[in-house]
Amino acid sequence: MLMEGVRELEAILASGRHPRDVLTVRTVAVIDAWDFNAKGLKALRKSLRMSTAVFAGVIGVSPKLVEQWESGRRKPSAMACRLLDILKRDPATILDHVVRGAA
Repeated sequence: MLMEGVRELEAILASGRHPRDVLTVRTVAVIDAWDFNAKGLKALRKSLRMSTAVFAGVIGVSPKLVEQWESGRRKPSAMACRLLDILKRDPATILDHVVRGAA
């Protein structure tokens, strides 16, 4: 499918037309992720009833980093905030993929 798109683009360029005259460009609004602070992060973890170690494992970071976030010594990156936001809005989206044997 990707190669088909490349061939289509080549044909457009070879015809002398500009891609913007032929291709559809869509503009989308990207929702900002929640800007997690120490208190909000700890509240999220506690609302999910997870230990620091389990929470760290779920989001793919070390427990030490979660402790630093929760103490305010470090701040989650934009990418981490995006993942944490998804976890906050819809925990099942993440947990269904990373937690095994939950009862």
